[in-house]
Amino acid sequence: MRACRSRMREHARHPRVEYVSLICNHGPEAGASLRHPHCQLLAIPVLPSTIVTELREAGYHYDTRAECIFCALLKQEDEELDRVIWQNDSFVAFAPWASRVPFETWILPRRHVANFEDIIHDEAPQLGDMLREVLARLYFGLNNPPFNFYIHTAPCHRDDVSRYYHWHIEIWPKLTKPAGFELSTGVMINTVSPEEAAAFLRSVRPEITETPIGQVLAPAPLR
Repeated sequence: MRACRSRMREHARHPRVEYVSLICNHGPEAGASLRHPHCQLLAIPVLPSTIVTELREAGYHYDTRAECIFCALLKQEDEELDRVIWQNDSFVAFAPWASRVPFETWILPRRHVANFEDIIHDEAPQLGDMLREVLARLYFGLNNPPFNFYIHTAPCHRDDVSRYYHWHIEIWPKLTKPAGFELSTGVMINTVSPEEAAAFLRSVRPEITETPIGQVLAPAPLR
C-alpha cells in the first residue's frame, strides 16, 4: 500500500496526467495475464466516465445535503451493520446496498479524504490488513474466485472536489456473466442480496498467517 501510494503520487504530479488508476486482475476470467498476484498502475490523460459520474452525483449530493455522500454511506452502514463484512480503526469493508454482482465489496476509509495518495503513514498497514482479510474471505469462502479490484480516487490537479469526494476500493468477484438483458439495458441482475453476502463472508474464517507489519517474507525456494 505504501508503494502504491508513492507511485500514484509521483505520476499524479505530471501536468499531462488527468487520472491515475490502480487495478488488480485475479484469474483468467478477470483478465489476468500473469499467474502470480500483481497490480497494475496506469496514468492516463483523460478522466474516466465512471469517475465523471461519481463526481457529478457526489457534487450534487453535497450541494443539496451539505454532506459527503460517501461519509453518509459509512454512517448508515455503521448504524445498520447488516452489510458490514469487516472493519478496523481506519477502514470499513461492506457489501454495498445496491450491489451489482454477487459478493461485490467496497472498502472505504473512515477519514474523509479524496485522494488515495493522501492516506497517512499509519493508514497504509491498516489498509493492507483490511485488503488481505477481505480477499482471504473471498478466497476461502468462494473457492478462490476470479475477481477485479480497483481504487477510485479523485482526479489529478482537482482540489475543488476534496469537499465531496471520498476515495474507495471496489472489489468485483467474477461469479456470474452478464447476458443479453444486462448488455442491452445496463441493468444488472444480482441473485445474492448484500445482506446475505455480508453475513456469509463474516462467517468465513480465513487461514491467514500473521506477519509483523514491516516484515518482508523471503521468497520460497524453487523446486
